[in-house]
Amino acid sequence: MIEVKNVKICQWMSEETLAFECSVYYKNKRVGYAKNDGKGGCNYIDVPNELYKEMDKWCKDNLPKWGFPEVNSKLHDMDLELHISELVRDFDDEQFLKRQMKNWVLVFDDDCKKGGTWRYSKKTMRARNENEKQLFEDVKDRFHKGKNPILINELPIKKSVSVVYGR
Repeated sequence: MIEVKNVKICQWMSEETLAFECSVYYKNKRVGYAKNDGKGGCNYIDVPNELYKEMDKWCKDNLPKWGFPEVNSKLHDMDLELHISELVRDFDDEQFLKRQMKNWVLVFDDDCKKGGTWRYSKKTMRARNENEKQLFEDVKDRFHKGKNPILINELPIKKSVSVVYGR
């Protein structure tokens, strides 16, 4: 229902929050843009006011509540600003994993913390394997000794983000 496209992230400007700029889509139609300067402030969301209210209400009515269970049991409604932040974060995580998978075989197992993976160099491993599928099996069967290994490179990118980052 709500999407972000044309996402541009500026890592070097990101201090306390992610510095970004993106187009905002609602019901498959471009309705405006959003940005954050990366200095810890709120997102700037430029969409018509009535549409902003409708999108914010949709977020509250349809997206899961969030909270900090380690602090207290209070849950908060998801709002448009936080939802856009999460969409941009997911985009950034997807791009990061795609870059990593170009040069590494990534394995997630029971010993990995959220955001962490074991990495095996494709360059080093290619000398002993003819194709990528064989390379993945070699890593899984011969090199990786962890419990319940999941080869991240074999998963669709959205599933990869879900496995590695726990969401």
